[in-house]
Amino acid sequence: PVQTRPWATACRRIDPHAATGLLGAELVVVLAHDDLRDRLAALHAEMVASTRRGYSLGVSRSHPGPHGVRTAYDEARRALRLGDRVEQSGDITFYDDLGLLRLLAQIDDVELDLFVSDVLGPVLELGEQDRSALLQTLDSLLANNFNIAQSAREVHYHYNTLRHRLVKLERLLGPFS
Repeated sequence: PVQTRPWATACRRIDPHAATGLLGAELVVVLAHDDLRDRLAALHAEMVASTRRGYSLGVSRSHPGPHGVRTAYDEARRALRLGDRVEQSGDITFYDDLGLLRLLAQIDDVELDLFVSDVLGPVLELGEQDRSALLQTLDSLLANNFNIAQSAREVHYHYNTLRHRLVKLERLLGPFS
């Protein structure tokens, strides 16, 4: 269970007007200031060090006034949920940093599964070894803006091997590079 007192005390050091409360298994902190990014990161590191536990934080945008509390809470929960999916648990995720993931998170899992099946279907139907190698190649190419040389170094393949896999991917999925 989350120990609320150390967090409440620590939060009030960076914002004396902070409100804290426990909702189920979630510790909710409402801060009055919106330029606390660095201080929240320091607070997070301090709490992890002092309690020897990992904490994941979701941080909303600033929503002044009492009417903004609900929106801020929803954004913080979305940031927390997506941060744990995309990054490692135990980190801080700021809603503003989610970018396109904010939109994708609003699409239900069934629709996302159908989209993945439509787009990657031929690759997903391959055997485990071929599928894994091609998905790793595609992931690296996307992460490196289709820079074949950089992707080859990242996945430890020869440049020509990566080019061959790109050709195979385009044969299965159609041209996309």
